Amino acid sequence: MLREELQKLAECETIAQPASLKQITRNFPNSIRIIESRYLQLREQYTCLEHVLDFVEKNKYLDVLDRTPQEVFAGTNFVHWMIESGHLTEITEAEAQEDDLIFYFLERKFRHAGLWCLNGRVCSKWGTKQLFNHEILQIPLFYGTEFRFFRQLTYEIALKLFEQFAFKNELPFEHK
Repeated sequence: MLREELQKLAECETIAQPASLKQITRNFPNSIRIIESRYLQLREQYTCLEHVLDFVEKNKYLDVLDRTPQEVFAGTNFVHWMIESGHLTEITEAEAQEDDLIFYFLERKFRHAGLWCLNGRVCSKWGTKQLFNHEILQIPLFYGTEFRFFRQLTYEIALKLFEQFAFKNELPFEHK
């Protein structure tokens, strides 16, 4: 039931999320905390994957994104391409270090990304803007229940991978 309520929380307006989380916590005790994002005022929307790959407000990423077809962005297809191409190093939960990646799947399809924190917690972005610090499965229902850990990527490596992905998907620019 908690996860169904968290799904509603993720879908509501950002301004209503703190009050909604308090109400949910009264009915379904949890340890979820809203955390500050330095990007809340800068960009109207960004994805959870853009957050964990540090793409938000980075000009080089935005330049590539501006020249891609709408369906080419840091999302589901990009994650599956990185995994299938062997560009990500999968690790166990026990091997995970702070800021490693945790990807969530629903029926084997990528649905959500977060950064691993100390003490078994995750920092991830839900909905349009808000960042949350939460336990592994204290997430909206539509993010799934299967999760996998991967080593963190630097911004530079992640950007090069995104450029390769965009080029592979016929982005009209010179591949570097």
